[in-house]
Amino acid sequence: MYQNEASLRHELETQIQNRIEFTRALVHELKTPLTPIMAASDTLSSGLKQEPWLNLAQNINKGALNLNKRIDELLDLARGEIGVLQIKKIPIDCIELSSDIIQYVDAKVRKANLRLVFEHDDKTIFIEADPDRLRQVLLNLLSNAIKYTPEPGLIKLRCFRTLTDVVFQIIDSGIGISSSDRAYLFEPYHRLERDRERFDGMGLGLALSKRFVELHGGKIWVENANEHGSIFTFTIPILISVKPVYLKPSLKNKGKLYETVVN
Repeated sequence: MYQNEASLRHELETQIQNRIEFTRALVHELKTPLTPIMAASDTLSSGLKQEPWLNLAQNINKGALNLNKRIDELLDLARGEIGVLQIKKIPIDCIELSSDIIQYVDAKVRKANLRLVFEHDDKTIFIEADPDRLRQVLLNLLSNAIKYTPEPGLIKLRCFRTLTDVVFQIIDSGIGISSSDRAYLFEPYHRLERDRERFDGMGLGLALSKRFVELHGGKIWVENANEHGSIFTFTIPILISVKPVYLKPSLKNKGKLYETVVN
């Protein structure tokens, strides 16, 4: 039994390593021809003024950027599988970062005829985190909320502090997620059955978000809202080494949610 278990373990490790090496080679082979396509299409988009050539150049550039994003996701997944995916923590202001992301998705929100509300309990909340990875998590969750919320819907981004963590919540008024789908939602390549033909992507966004959050020592989960929609929540631990420089809120404002409304 021991020899059989050792043989199976060795076979599994070999398969995992082969998959990782294949992913690395695939990323390299795709990145090499894609780089000049992105550069050339960007130059054309900036220089062309006449239709339909401008629209064609913009579509090529948009497609190339989208493909580049998918390749980066594959590379991050491969790095995570072999334990070399790293984060670079620096002190960051969660409210400022969240506000920047809200402005970034503002055009999508308006185009989808939705309303986005940002709620936070302090003017500044400092943590030590990787701003690029944290931005990826928030952008992915907000983008999903925009996709799955029918107009004229409401999306809330909440950021508040507990004794040990900073908590982020993305709440939408969409159609919710079944319990069977929630069990596998953070697995790589998992896509909801109803989305396979509606949206692009390989189903890596939530899996990578989970890995990024866990690399920070946090947790991420999803639950259905009371009436309809979904609530995605993730936490980032507060480290003692981070010294906030903001002023304490007055007793009058203690516990108050400061609200920013987009659209």
